Amino acid sequence: IRLLAAKCYAQWQLPENIPKIVNKTLRKMFHEDQNLAHASIIASRLLIQRYEASIKFVGAFERETFLKDIRKNINKISKEKSSTFPTNFYLRCFFIDFLMLIGFTIKDDIVQRTMNESTIRSKVGFSLWREKIKIINQKFP
Repeated sequence: IRLLAAKCYAQWQLPENIPKIVNKTLRKMFHEDQNLAHASIIASRLLIQRYEASIKFVGAFERETFLKDIRKNINKISKEKSSTFPTNFYLRCFFIDFLMLIGFTIKDDIVQRTMNESTIRSKVGFSLWREKIKIINQKFP
């Protein structure tokens, strides 16, 4: 249901408003309510994809500037809210996909923290997360 709601929300937004909406949504990814965090990750990913698809036909799209701004903000927020960093494996699978979409690499600190299992309180989604980490390690040795 979250995916469907996020798709509808992304399609409903005007492309010129999407950067502001994404930057507001980033903080919710680190919310204590894991359901809200999950929905925020999905919505942000779909909003970014919608923005890229819409703007590339206009020719005014500066993809790297947009993504660089998002990376800067997510680094800042993750340091401020380190205690509410995604706390289950299932959520981290979605979070690491989002990080890779916006241009983080496996060497970045935030990706390394997402791949670290020592801070996990809940084992929900462990097998899915383990497979995701294995794939990432194969792609980026």
